Amino acid sequence: MKKRVIITSSFIITALFLVLFCFGISANNSDYCNLVINTSEDGFNYCLTVSGNLSEDTYSVLYEDDNGALTDYEEICSFEITEETKGTIYNGLIVQNCAPLKATTIAVYNSTGERIGFTDVGILKANETGEKLYSFAAISDTHIGSKTSVDDLQTALTFFENDSDIKFTTVCGDLSLGGTEDNLNLYKSTVDAYATKPVYAISGNHETNATFAPLAMDSLQAYTGQDLYYSFTYNDDVYIMLGIYSLYDNLEFAEGELQWLYEILEENRNKRCFLFLHLFPRDGSGDAVDLDLEGDMLNNTQGQVFYSLLSHYSNIVYFHGHSHQKFELQEYNRMNTYDNIFGCHSIHVPSLAYPKHISEGKLISDYDASEGYVVDVYTNSIILKGRDFVSGKFLPIASYALNTEIKNVAENTYYDSTGTIKNENSNVLKSGNTWYAGTFDKKNITKISFVTEFASEIYDECWDASMSENGQVMAYRIGTEIFVVGNTKGIVANADSSYMFSDFQNLSQIVGLENIDMINVLSIDGLFKNCHKLTNVNLSVFKDNSFKQLNEVFMGCSSIEFVDISDWDLSNVTKYNFMFNDCALLEKVDLGQNPSSLHTNIYCSNMFKNCVSLENFDFSVFGNKSVYLGSIFYGCTNLTVIDFKDITPTGMAYSFTKCTNLESVVFSNKLTSVLKYCFDNCPNLKFVFFTGTEDEWNNITINNNNDALLSALIHYNAVGYTLSDWIVDYNPTCTLDGSKHKECTECGETLETEVIDALGHSHTSEITTPATHL
Repeated sequence: MKKRVIITSSFIITALFLVLFCFGISANNSDYCNLVINTSEDGFNYCLTVSGNLSEDTYSVLYEDDNGALTDYEEICSFEITEETKGTIYNGLIVQNCAPLKATTIAVYNSTGERIGFTDVGILKANETGEKLYSFAAISDTHIGSKTSVDDLQTALTFFENDSDIKFTTVCGDLSLGGTEDNLNLYKSTVDAYATKPVYAISGNHETNATFAPLAMDSLQAYTGQDLYYSFTYNDDVYIMLGIYSLYDNLEFAEGELQWLYEILEENRNKRCFLFLHLFPRDGSGDAVDLDLEGDMLNNTQGQVFYSLLSHYSNIVYFHGHSHQKFELQEYNRMNTYDNIFGCHSIHVPSLAYPKHISEGKLISDYDASEGYVVDVYTNSIILKGRDFVSGKFLPIASYALNTEIKNVAENTYYDSTGTIKNENSNVLKSGNTWYAGTFDKKNITKISFVTEFASEIYDECWDASMSENGQVMAYRIGTEIFVVGNTKGIVANADSSYMFSDFQNLSQIVGLENIDMINVLSIDGLFKNCHKLTNVNLSVFKDNSFKQLNEVFMGCSSIEFVDISDWDLSNVTKYNFMFNDCALLEKVDLGQNPSSLHTNIYCSNMFKNCVSLENFDFSVFGNKSVYLGSIFYGCTNLTVIDFKDITPTGMAYSFTKCTNLESVVFSNKLTSVLKYCFDNCPNLKFVFFTGTEDEWNNITINNNNDALLSALIHYNAVGYTLSDWIVDYNPTCTLDGSKHKECTECGETLETEVIDALGHSHTSEITTPATHL
């Protein structure tokens, strides 16, 4: 693996976090270099700093043993010294990288092979723990049928055969180029001819999108001798091989495959488990360069379950392929080959047939290279040695030492919030509103209680509300009240909790939401939809969740007056469509600070439609966002003022239709169009405050049925605006009218005046004076 760097002296760092320092002098005393190895400030990388009195030349940095440079390893990097440069820094190694076990020093050589400086390997020394037990090979993406694939596989298998420490080979999928019978027969004949040691292979997407799509277990077995998914044990280490079933209809795993995986992991929870799957994790190792993946693989319910298993069973070492990205791309993205995003080791294996490098920002296949691993297994660690089988050398950037000391995983503590996995912890509610299976019309239910125990033996009906349908969560109805009780481990909310309480029209109380484990809930769309009698609910139970959308959550909750979700994490939310639609008594909503902060485009279609009690909403909380506002305030008859100056409003059709008391609106100069019926039936609209110029306003497209907007008074170059309450100028008397006005609270300009009618004379009751006698 060669890395050439030309760097000026201004980029040379001092020896911060100094670990090692060495001063080497060449034989002729003309050139010498200082070589320093330290850790980067963020703690993720190692930095090799070379400086000193160096002639103009090209230099190589190499690992050495007592006999000189290691001939079976590529150089760590190379660099060029010119008249302007004095040294170089190489930071392509991450802290999981290690020096070869036999290496004692790192040295700098000039182009004539003269050694001009060196240092001890120091912090790069591998921390192998325990005795070495055995080795195995890990390769991926052999793609038999491509132009160099057979030669590449033959070369690799021959090397593995000649290394007595290597006991078997694993292949992380995509055995073939096209999944055809010819491709797979050629794969089989090559393995049969060049391997006497076991070869354990699994299918990849190239085996599922052609002849065997979806792949049948017996189809793969004819060419590999193994099932679609299987396991084996070597030296008390468990090897789990997961084949890809299909890339279509969210079926990467075959029916029962994830349940089987759970059972294997639970049985071997306190053993080292090497797991092989063709697909790499989303946003993890194997994806240094973003890929447009077919089918958005593992970004679905099956992927969620798979990742949750990786997170729970912490003794997993996960190998995967698929992207072909070369080891050298670690210099581009430190997570390319290794990360521990799930709390377990995640290792990407490049392609044996044609690994890929970056050229002009694109991934390009490299048929002159062929990469894979030799894995040395120790009692409590593994050392991975990445190799280029074409050059016949190991690669320093792909040499890793990983601690695999066993962590204790308590028995039967895994639960799956999707309900896919069935076990004793299947205390997960059924998804959505399917948990309610009573015969009583749900619209007549008045109270739902989530409780830790239920002692009554008298009830009108009961049913199993758990995903597993094994009695782990039971529901009991007594009259118009429901009691939901979990097993001894409580109740876990389904990842899909959308519409959970929808259409309980007379439901006035929801008690005990705090007794439900909500941490894995991903969707609450329509959660309380059409709960007409609900006035208050414990919303803080969702403060630790991060949702992507909140569509229809309170739609039809016509008795709710105030919603405070200021403690929720709304940073990922992009859709608030119909969120409060038909909330007739709603007066105020508190979304907290910076909702949707991770996005630039959000959607609020029909968000407050027919909220007849709503007086205002503060759009400044969204910051500088593009906000879709179709029908957002349709029928909000109590709305008087709205301020859009902080956002870019889009999709403004029917946005203020029937807002009969709307008096003023503020727009920024980012407004480009007002669509049809946006201000239809807004008879009291008087003022528009526009932050741009008159010319900018005249360039805005205003569509049909917006007469109220066209007749309003436009204030240009407005910096901000809030309309004050009525201010009395002078009070009326019996014979004289008074006056009052409203003004802009930003600049004090009088915007509206109104006469206060004279009070008129009033008289007392009739007074009668008695007559007097003369």
